[in-house]
Amino acid sequence: MTLETWSHWLLIAGGAILFGSWIGTAFVKDRQFERWLYWFGSLTGGTFAALSFAGRGWKTVVIVAVGLAIVTVLQAYFKTPYIRIRGRNHAFSMQDSAPDPADVDPDEPPSMPPRDSYPGRLTAAKAWWLFVVIIGFFGVGGAVVGWDGHTLPAAGMICLGALVSGIDDATRKLPMARGQNVQAIIAAALSISMAFLPPALYLLGYQIGTRRPMGCGLRDPVARHYAKEDNE
Repeated sequence: MTLETWSHWLLIAGGAILFGSWIGTAFVKDRQFERWLYWFGSLTGGTFAALSFAGRGWKTVVIVAVGLAIVTVLQAYFKTPYIRIRGRNHAFSMQDSAPDPADVDPDEPPSMPPRDSYPGRLTAAKAWWLFVVIIGFFGVGGAVVGWDGHTLPAAGMICLGALVSGIDDATRKLPMARGQNVQAIIAAALSISMAFLPPALYLLGYQIGTRRPMGCGLRDPVARHYAKEDNE
């Protein structure tokens, strides 16, 4: 076989193993085996896929391998409980960060999510770091390429999200930025190319929500739970 043929089949095999293992985790009920399948398939499939580019030089192989590794780790962190270090799960959501089912006492009642958590069981700290990344990406991108018909819609969505977030935080009787002052300051600084509209709209929304609570915060069971405690 020629090098080109080997590369072709290595790429097909690597892609099949990689995506097959990711899809296969949905049909596995055992958490340990599910985790093993994901990482073993990612390592094996990623290696085959990266080696398929050997004909273009080892620099290309390394770049592809690093790229696939980043995608694998990010997907595991944001969507799964597969990152386990020293007996603890590390993930973006509280649900995926929780202990494995085998480690949970069935007689222990489920805990109430923290008051400042976001829907989808996201901690305020992690959510606000994500906001920093989003505002930084689009803010710097808009400053570099310029604001036009392609970049302005993203800025508009960020500004709208800031306004809604301010209303929601005030409705839930939470502190500004849910107490994440460091992330809020960084996000505000990164919005300079947007004329600081996101932080300004957040503050406006917070004032609106303080004077006239509205939205999902009024119906959220966690918000109602703590609102009752506030009134006691």
